[in-house]
Amino acid sequence: VAANVTANAGTLNANVNPQGTAASCYFLYGLTTNYDSSTATNALPAGTNTVSLSAPISGLAPGTLYHYSVVAVNAGGTSLGADATFTTGFLPPSATTLAASGVTTNGATLNATMNPQGATASYYFQYGVTTNYNLFTPTNAVAAGTNSVALAAPVANLTPGTLYHCSAVAVSSGGSAIGQDTTFTTAFLPPSATTQSAFNITTNSAKLYAALNPHGTTANYYFLFGVTTNYDSFTATNSVSAGTNSVTKSTWAYGLLPGTLYHYCVVAVSSGGTAAGEDATFTTDFLPPTVTTRAASNMTTNSAALSGNINPQGTTASYYFRFGVT
Repeated sequence: VAANVTANAGTLNANVNPQGTAASCYFLYGLTTNYDSSTATNALPAGTNTVSLSAPISGLAPGTLYHYSVVAVNAGGTSLGADATFTTGFLPPSATTLAASGVTTNGATLNATMNPQGATASYYFQYGVTTNYNLFTPTNAVAAGTNSVALAAPVANLTPGTLYHCSAVAVSSGGSAIGQDTTFTTAFLPPSATTQSAFNITTNSAKLYAALNPHGTTANYYFLFGVTTNYDSFTATNSVSAGTNSVTKSTWAYGLLPGTLYHYCVVAVSSGGTAAGEDATFTTDFLPPTVTTRAASNMTTNSAALSGNINPQGTTASYYFRFGVT
């Protein structure tokens, strides 16, 4: 029986009895019983006992059925042993980890290529936030073959804005292979934005407030404002540091009209996307009325008609006259 069989080598074994005279022997082997290869010839001293022979061979093809037989020659003639067979082992599969695709805030598709090296094989991906890989995809089968095949496995329930490591693992009867480590980073969630009440309202300005959560990455924000929800104006843009907590931010709006209802909302932008807060309103203060005293008329010994000009500056107003001898 052949022994020490690997993917490309083995040791052929046989028993030979020289039948009392010196003999020589060798092994024939090949893919068929035509035996297209042979080992070196070795001499056996004269004797009548059966002796064990062995010969190492190499350069074999992996995963292949081989035939072999021993040949013994002495002065009495040549004997050919019965045909025997063995099958070489398979090479370990190869695995190459590729870049992840379809990366979202909480999912991705892990990719690799694999050559099963002639044997049926299976594969899975290991992944995690470090190269300790504490997560694994299900195991899938690959048919026997000698060509490279593409592998893919979706993963879910990932943490947004997080660096992940992954590698492919291939296993067959020939052994196992681990692809190189690759990394990908999940996308950040869009920021959240909540428009809050305006303060410090004057005739031509107001301080606009909002609550913002950047959801782990830096973000920018600004306010849209105008006399309708078409918002024809916007404030300066300011930034929010990366973080996962809600923070209150404010920006001044200038150049407003007195006594006017304004609509406004906050807009937050990050690498994760854009968010707009709900519409809110405020009304600017009115300007004080203007007055001009005019000359009195219709004066008598004890009365007069007092007159003046008043501009109420857009809102209802009240008026009276002050009079006296000083």
